[in-house]
Amino acid sequence: MKHIIISGGSYAPAHKGHLNNWITAIDQYLIYLKKKDRTIKLKDILLLVIPVADSYKKSSIKSVTYKQRVKLLNLLLRHAPKYDIKIEHVHKNKILDTYSEIKYIENKYKINPIVLFGADNIIGAIGKSWNLSDSNMKKLFHNHVFICSCSYNKNDARGYCPYLKRKFNKVMKNKNINSQLITFKIRSGQSNISSTNIINNIQNDKYDKLSKMLYQDQISYVKKHKLWK
Repeated sequence: MKHIIISGGSYAPAHKGHLNNWITAIDQYLIYLKKKDRTIKLKDILLLVIPVADSYKKSSIKSVTYKQRVKLLNLLLRHAPKYDIKIEHVHKNKILDTYSEIKYIENKYKINPIVLFGADNIIGAIGKSWNLSDSNMKKLFHNHVFICSCSYNKNDARGYCPYLKRKFNKVMKNKNINSQLITFKIRSGQSNISSTNIINNIQNDKYDKLSKMLYQDQISYVKKHKLWK
């Protein structure tokens, strides 16, 4: 039996910042679980990465295929061998909303609760963009744990930690839901790692600037297949 964290996104391309966040999320969740059960080991936690389908409307995936994005993900995951991180092909042929995606994983793996990773997902779920009914919000959040990376820079688009915590706690209190949000600070030097920056460097033939964001085997694959050119 595994404890499962899910992380969805376009991953165009997946980069070192993603991997470091996944590793930190697993480490933080392990600390949380050990408070209740000291026998829990690192191998008991599985993180599922769920890339969106090609039909997803985002400019960064228009010029690359699902297969190519998955290849870059696989190359990235080679660099974290002791962590159980796998790709789950939920969206290979169609797109599910995140709530349905969670239910799909729960049904497939027969595990509940699933831990949701990512500030965007959490804000979407507790805000208006998901349009969740009170009953579905309770099913999703009650007695569940959520994890996200965030920033202590108020202007960081990835999420301001104190704001996320306040908003999350306020919604949970108003809905009478018992849920917990685990946040961790984005590692120093990673705030500027983004898929947008990577693509901009590729389009300007600045491959020498990619080493802080991608591993060499990823860079070689991008260059060989002329991705995002």
